[in-house]
Amino acid sequence: MSLRYSKAFRNGLKINVGGWLTYTENKVIRSGETEKNADYAYRKWQEGFPYGQEFGYLLDRSNGSPFYNTPEELAQSGLTYEFGTPRVGDLKYVDLNKDGIINERDKAPIGTGAIPRVYYAFFAEAKYKSFDLSLLFQGVGKTDGYLNTYYVMPSNQGGTFRKEHIDFACAANPGGVTPRLTSANKNNWYDSSFWMKSAAYLRLKNIQLGYDLPKSWMRKIGLKSAYVYVNAQNLFTATNFWDGYDPEVGVDGIYWGGYPRLRKYAIGLDLKF
Repeated sequence: MSLRYSKAFRNGLKINVGGWLTYTENKVIRSGETEKNADYAYRKWQEGFPYGQEFGYLLDRSNGSPFYNTPEELAQSGLTYEFGTPRVGDLKYVDLNKDGIINERDKAPIGTGAIPRVYYAFFAEAKYKSFDLSLLFQGVGKTDGYLNTYYVMPSNQGGTFRKEHIDFACAANPGGVTPRLTSANKNNWYDSSFWMKSAAYLRLKNIQLGYDLPKSWMRKIGLKSAYVYVNAQNLFTATNFWDGYDPEVGVDGIYWGGYPRLRKYAIGLDLKF
């Protein structure tokens, strides 16, 4: 769906606004996928799901947090982690197939798949005498993304510690915001709903203000015209994605990395001889 509106006013002001919105859904109908054994919580991970559907561990928040907060909780869970012994501060995963063991058989769909459901953009342009102003907003909705590798657990692969890693969960800090930091095992490393967040965003992609210098001035120096402008890109982004990471980097199934939200500024002069 797209809309556009233009209007010229008596005082010389001209405006042009518009935008478009796209909503899409997809589902893998048939891929030749082999059905997994009956002890898997989900026997198929492709067919019946959106393209690029991620599977990971769901979190047990029955204690009010996604972590094991006390040794007593660990003992009462009765769970064995196939990839390492859980400790206080580790993520508490849901045993979906009820076999007492946390492994890939307990993985479930997390997130909305690799392709955002909603794409949209809108723009505004205005011109008054020799001045012009343009703005372009763009965004996506109904999309999720997760952090992986050393952005999740930096000590495992020599990554850089971020401010949220300082407030990690442990026996002395049960209210931490990230799992226990460790380089010895990978209990908290695996894909799970903890690392998955909405990657929806609205971004002021481009804004530009320009001015056409008077042609009478230009003729005196042998020019047909001169246009000076200031431009900014990615000046503003509204998102609930992980702080400091650019949600746009992961759109269409690209994994999120450590790219910050970059802003660009430019001053330009366009001369015509």
